[in-house]
Amino acid sequence: MTPPNCSLPPATTTPLSRGPIRRPSLLAEVLLDALGQSFSSHRAPISAYGQEFAKTGRLDARFHRLLIAAFEKRQQADYLPQSGLIAADVAALANDIRQFRSATVAWLDGQPPKFCPPTSDDD
Repeated sequence: MTPPNCSLPPATTTPLSRGPIRRPSLLAEVLLDALGQSFSSHRAPISAYGQEFAKTGRLDARFHRLLIAAFEKRQQADYLPQSGLIAADVAALANDIRQFRSATVAWLDGQPPKFCPPTSDDD
């Protein structure tokens, strides 16, 4: 029997399935949260994603490269007078983020509930 409050709704019913993702590192944070990890800086989840998901093959390593590139582009847009970003760059980044979100939702939907004790069926 599953303990009360021990199941997560499918990821397809969470905010991950609705609206634009404005900060791709949010996806990394959601994935890492599923592993019980949390971070206080914006850069730390990117590094941890590389260790936990890219290096281990849990998810495609190209998403780690996406996180790094998106963070750098965000830094440029926030702090440089001319970011150098063009519409084609933004469109490609948005497409990559949609693919990362799909992979995140699929991975989360295939995971056991967070912080729940194993059931006798899991043996």
